[in-house]
Amino acid sequence: MKFYTNLPLKMKILLFANGTIISLLILMGILYHSGQTIRELTDRETYAILKNGISDTIKLATDSSANLIGDLIKNAGSEEEKIAIIAKAIENFRFEADKSGYYFAYKVHTPVAHPTRKDLIGKDLSQTKDVNGVLYVPELYKAAKEGGGFVEYLFSKPLPDGGQVNAEKLAYATLIPNTNDIWISTGIYIDNLAIQAKETSSVIDDLIETENFRAMGISFLIFLLIFTPLAFLFYFNLMSSVKSIYAGLNSFFRFLNHEEKSIELISLKSKDEFGAMAIAINENIEKTQQSLKQDTIAIEQSAKTAQAIEGGDLTARITEIPANPQLVELKEVLNRMLDVLQEKIGSDTNEIARVFNSYTSLDFTTEVKNAQGSVEIVTNTLGDEIRKMLHTSANFAKDLESKSKDLEEAVRTLTESSNTQASS
Repeated sequence: MKFYTNLPLKMKILLFANGTIISLLILMGILYHSGQTIRELTDRETYAILKNGISDTIKLATDSSANLIGDLIKNAGSEEEKIAIIAKAIENFRFEADKSGYYFAYKVHTPVAHPTRKDLIGKDLSQTKDVNGVLYVPELYKAAKEGGGFVEYLFSKPLPDGGQVNAEKLAYATLIPNTNDIWISTGIYIDNLAIQAKETSSVIDDLIETENFRAMGISFLIFLLIFTPLAFLFYFNLMSSVKSIYAGLNSFFRFLNHEEKSIELISLKSKDEFGAMAIAINENIEKTQQSLKQDTIAIEQSAKTAQAIEGGDLTARITEIPANPQLVELKEVLNRMLDVLQEKIGSDTNEIARVFNSYTSLDFTTEVKNAQGSVEIVTNTLGDEIRKMLHTSANFAKDLESKSKDLEEAVRTLTESSNTQASS
């Protein structure tokens, strides 16, 4: 999972597309395998149906032949005559395309009429087994005694060229009426049945396989016609949306990092989730841009306030409200500090400096107008006290001058008196 999450989006899309194609190929493989399985089932079912049908045919033919032969021999005198009639009746009768089908007759366990194995006539085959150990003659006799039945065993099969070969055989046996334990049997070689089943089922199998391949071909063609354009459309639409969002966000971050002075909004008009995402991002970009503009105005106004304070105006305040909560808090702290400065000092430091400059020039007639700050009030109080002190000094000087004149007059009078006395 970590490996997948670290892949680029392009690789994830390619993996998805390849996974879909591989899944389709696997599905087609499963369909093909299912077709083969159906083919095998068809072969087996066809074989079973043919086997049941031929079994019914063999039973019907054997029962009918037994009854016909029974009617032929019912007026025969001896058993030898009956056997001769039976042998003549079945000698030249053949069926199957390769002429491997024939009838044969036994008396209990001994062949009495056999068109292809005359070497067996007259021999007791009660202990004769096929290569699989089946005592087929006693089994057939038992089936005949029980009203007719089937036995499967291996037996020599006559070939068209006159040769013979061992082959699996399905035989049916039933008693011949009007005889003493003489039974007739015939059968079909399984390899012939398998060939017939294969020939019959091959037609069905070919139709199924043709339809299966046609269905897979049509499915694959439909997949190519529908999935491929949709996949490319999805890929290019997705990548276009991602690129537009990336460009918009990159422009926004460059604006935040002061690398650009303007923001390029995301240009995406789709109605899907990416379109909704672009709208939400654009709204937040515009909101952030407006907040930054509001903060910029507040900062510019703060700079102007600082310049006013630097110029001596302690009544200046930051009035613009920034969007950033931290800047709002800083604005409030600075305004409270200015309130304290105005309360402790006054409204205009230039006015205070002017008064002090007058005092330095020994001009104590001026004062701070509209004094409200502590420094302003103290400055005015100081001026008042100096003026009072100067007024007192002036009065004292006047008294001193008056006393000085009196003293001078007294000295002058004394001098005159002294001169007068000296003359006399």
